[in-house]
Amino acid sequence: MVLFFKRIMAFTFMYSIGIFYGCMVFCRLIWSIIREGTVVVKSVPIEQAPTCLEDKNLGIHNYVTTKSKITFHYVANGDVGQPLMLFLHGFPEFWYSWRYQLKEFCKDYRAVAVDLRGYGFSDKPEKTSLYKINYLAEDVKEIVEALGYTSCTLVGHDWGGLISWSVAHRFPEIVDKLVILNCPHPKIFMNFLLSSWKQFLMCWYIFLYQLPYLPELFISLKKFRIIRAVFRGKYAGVRNTTNISDLDIEAFKFAISQPGALTAALNYYRNVVTMYIDNDWLKDGQPRVTAPTLIVWGDQDAFLLKKSLDFIPECVENSTIRFVGGASHWVQQDEPQIVNDFIREFLESS
Repeated sequence: MVLFFKRIMAFTFMYSIGIFYGCMVFCRLIWSIIREGTVVVKSVPIEQAPTCLEDKNLGIHNYVTTKSKITFHYVANGDVGQPLMLFLHGFPEFWYSWRYQLKEFCKDYRAVAVDLRGYGFSDKPEKTSLYKINYLAEDVKEIVEALGYTSCTLVGHDWGGLISWSVAHRFPEIVDKLVILNCPHPKIFMNFLLSSWKQFLMCWYIFLYQLPYLPELFISLKKFRIIRAVFRGKYAGVRNTTNISDLDIEAFKFAISQPGALTAALNYYRNVVTMYIDNDWLKDGQPRVTAPTLIVWGDQDAFLLKKSLDFIPECVENSTIRFVGGASHWVQQDEPQIVNDFIREFLESS
């Protein structure tokens, strides 16, 4: 009964704020129609893949089907006999976010960047509930096994980072080393979100994404124009714009436009409430992450404050935090050489 009331209160809270932001977005859409003559239509998948996705230097495209009967698309670089280094992307990205790391770490690792469940050319289950964090963490465990490994160096950014935190707690035996990019530990983050007005306001989109239909319409408007703003805009975009070219932007638009991909990506957010209610590893008194952990943080993140890292020792036994001055949330693309150097230093010393 207590759990039931917790769910009701949490969903009421999230949807109430989501409706508020939804009204603001709806008004913006109406104004866009009046001012620009925008026609609001259902988004159409982009059929032609940008040529940058065919770059053989990034790796070989392949598919793997897990025990859960989910098929994942991935790009792999490096010899099969080398240790596995598995990369998990965030929102609204896909495997291509790791292009700079695939070329760098293939020298010593079997570097694999996967399209997460629902993204790119991976399978896209229709039910919202099939994007709960437990399924996403189990995907990683099964991908490691399907690739023929028992463990890996796990690297995650944004949502990929959150999934990586979950894997490190639930399946510590498969994580040799953990690298997190611009993603706070979820247990710490929830407390910080509810105690910091600045962080609360920076996360407005999380509440908006709880709503049905409207977020999909908002993001897909004008052929996914918002994707350019996210990666190249003055507020949230990268500092080094040459590292995310116009062609790269088209690649991100191409991936998120695939049938079912946008709704699937938003379904990650639509399961945030149940994540905090249903998972024991997020409750007080649970064991800390035991894998050696590196956290790399672009300190000009427009969505997350670095102060959320202050309490990392409460959740991680052995952690190293490195800041990338001036870099955005998209840190591994904004400053790839600095990030790669930090990761390599960590891997060689821990």
